[in-house]
Amino acid sequence: MTGPDERVDGLATVTSQLADCEDETAVAWTLVESLDTVVDFDAAVVYERGDGRLQPLATAADELHTGPALSGDAGVAGRVLRRGEAEVTDDLTTTETGRDPGRFRAALTAPVDDDRGLQLLSTEPGAYGTAALSAVRVVCSQAECVLQRVTARDRARREADEFAVLFENVPDPTLRYEVREGVPVVDEVNAALLSQFDTTVETVVGAPLEAVVGGGTVDESQGRGSDDTLRGPGAGGTDETRPPEWTAARRGERAERRVDRQTADGTRRFLVRTVPGRPDAPTQTGTGYVIYVDIEASRRREQMAVLNRFLRHNVRNDVSVVRAYLEQIERAVDDTTVTEYAAAAVSTADKLQRRSRKARTAQELVDSTTNENRTRFDLERIVRKQAAAVGEEFPDVDLTVAVEPDDPPTVIAHERLPLAVGEVLENAATHAGDAPTVRVTVTATDATGAVTVADDGPGVPRHETQVIDSGAESQLEHGRGIGLWLVAWITDASEGELTVTRPGEGGTVLRLSVPSVDAAEGATR
Repeated sequence: MTGPDERVDGLATVTSQLADCEDETAVAWTLVESLDTVVDFDAAVVYERGDGRLQPLATAADELHTGPALSGDAGVAGRVLRRGEAEVTDDLTTTETGRDPGRFRAALTAPVDDDRGLQLLSTEPGAYGTAALSAVRVVCSQAECVLQRVTARDRARREADEFAVLFENVPDPTLRYEVREGVPVVDEVNAALLSQFDTTVETVVGAPLEAVVGGGTVDESQGRGSDDTLRGPGAGGTDETRPPEWTAARRGERAERRVDRQTADGTRRFLVRTVPGRPDAPTQTGTGYVIYVDIEASRRREQMAVLNRFLRHNVRNDVSVVRAYLEQIERAVDDTTVTEYAAAAVSTADKLQRRSRKARTAQELVDSTTNENRTRFDLERIVRKQAAAVGEEFPDVDLTVAVEPDDPPTVIAHERLPLAVGEVLENAATHAGDAPTVRVTVTATDATGAVTVADDGPGVPRHETQVIDSGAESQLEHGRGIGLWLVAWITDASEGELTVTRPGEGGTVLRLSVPSVDAAEGATR
């Protein structure tokens, strides 16, 4: 039996071992393997509540309860988690435990945190008294503190990793600085800054901030701080000769100014934002970030967005008016030639409306092709759904879907992948031959899921596939519609591949492949 002195020494040992734990598994095993220096037991288990069930994390016993896992609130273990209070059970044979206690008669059960608990079992009735209960409470409290530390550390690491990805991929030139002996020094830069200012990591990292960004010209309409002169270690000039981001970085201030900076494309105007602190320590002085927003590029994007909205709105409204007048002409005129012309014009107006809707979708894609828009898809399901819709619109087309193998993978792609699949099928149905036939095959490899669409039409003109391959149009070379552009952009945003071939026997074969979930997750581990 563990005596008082041994229990005190045991508590010190367990507490020290818990402090060295680096993850929740180590905490669980330390509890069941080291507690025998504090409390006598015949079996020990650390358990957790997850998915509505109680599951063991670590056990120390020759034999333990058998049978299915208990529900989250069942028995003594569930009750202790629900109440958040430790509990001693002197005789398990007279207590509702949720299962046969077997050879065990007494239990000491204590919560570690909201979802984890510790249970000690003994073959002797009444084995646990107040001293054992107090000791276990102390140990569980220490274990909870360690788990909180581990959770906070893991969260900080995860957030740091996420921020590192954001920092590297943000489209605006961005740098991180650190103030060393009074001088702001560049600590890290992203790819956008290297490209915009035509420099290298070796050149800028470790260099003073002002040497990297230069003085440039400041928009005086933005005003200056009340302290126009900044002196001290490393500050040999005044605010008149220092870049405003240098001044803000050294003072640890948040600032926003318009400045002219020399770039790889000549002098450009930027909105420069200086943000002190770090993601994990927002109030820390001596470090921070400088972000350069290209005002001209931002203004052009805003102007294009306004122009696109204006054109879409007016095209949609005007085409609707034209279509209505043409339908009136069809009904009011008896001349067959005139009505045929009117019907052809209505068909053209409908095409224009569809292209306007697709242009709107294209604008949305340009504005939102980021990883945050990637979604998991059952590839077979979206193909069959889109095929059914196209089949209703083109009832004369012989459209079939085959899946190889029978269980294709789940893929991860841009959220508009169903639109891309629908566009491919609609394009094939529209341009199929006189006896229109479209064959759709869903295939899979370890890395990708693919949709192959073959039709018996005249084939996509070579200049259209060249436009998709090059990613640009010229006055002499342009596609007949925006559908293939949408497919190409969605595929690119999905990190997939789009190929268009024209077999010798005629027709068109278009293959769209995107990463499988397993491949995408494996690449990020």
